[in-house]
This record gives sequence, structure tokens and C-alpha cells, in this order.
Amino acid sequence: MLTIVSVSAAGEPDCQSTAARMTSERDRAVEMLAAKNAEITALREQAMKEGMKPLRISGAMKVAAGVTTIEEVLKVAPPIRDASAG
Repeated sequence: MLTIVSVSAAGEPDCQSTAARMTSERDRAVEMLAAKNAEITALREQAMKEGMKPLRISGAMKVAAGVTTIEEVLKVAPPIRDASAG
């Protein structure tokens, strides 16, 4: 099963249940596609529509924020695939 985790608003007690509820609603479309054994391309497209970022993009944001190094990101994150390549 594909799980997408949202960490936005995690620090605010009043927002925790709202963030969890929003995450649950967003995940439904991806979970439905997964249950139907959809192609990985369709799953990826839906997840990206719902805000998922490729691991390298997320890693680059952390490099820019000073949280990690580019070497660490390149070590663990696969290359970004061209959507037209399938």
C-alpha cells in the first residue's frame, strides 16, 4: 500500500486533527488507484496532483534549508524520471 505522509501544521495542536483529516482525504484517490492495480504512472501523477514531490526535489529543498547535504540526497534519492519515459 502506498502511504503519503503530510507533516504540514504538525507543530500546532489545533491543526493536527485538520492536517490528519486533509491527508486522509487526499490519500483516498491514490489508495483507490492502488486498489485497482493502476499503472505506476497513474499513481505517480495522482500523488503529484495532490502535492507529492519527487524525493530529489524534496531533498534539494532540505539542502537549500541547510538540513542536509547534496551528497546525502544524491546517495539516497533515485534520479527523477521523465514522465514521458513511463
